[in-house]
Amino acid sequence: MVAFCMMTVAGQLLLKTDEELRSEMKRLRTVMDSLHLSHKEIVAEAGSFKDCHAKDQAEIMRLSGTVQLFSSVKFISKFNC
Repeated sequence: MVAFCMMTVAGQLLLKTDEELRSEMKRLRTVMDSLHLSHKEIVAEAGSFKDCHAKDQAEIMRLSGTVQLFSSVKFISKFNC
């Protein structure tokens, strides 16, 4: 009879531990899902910034070429007048 009571207590402890672990796993899944969503949002935002930066760099290159062209024209016209 004592052995049966010990088994019941041990069984109850196992069930309680199992429930606690399942609860912790659900909590961890929720946290991981939230982190995954945040990561996806940050990656999308970083991609957007990268695209804007590339466009800005291309515009800078275009404008610097235009400025260089105007400088050359101004330099040449100085000697032609």
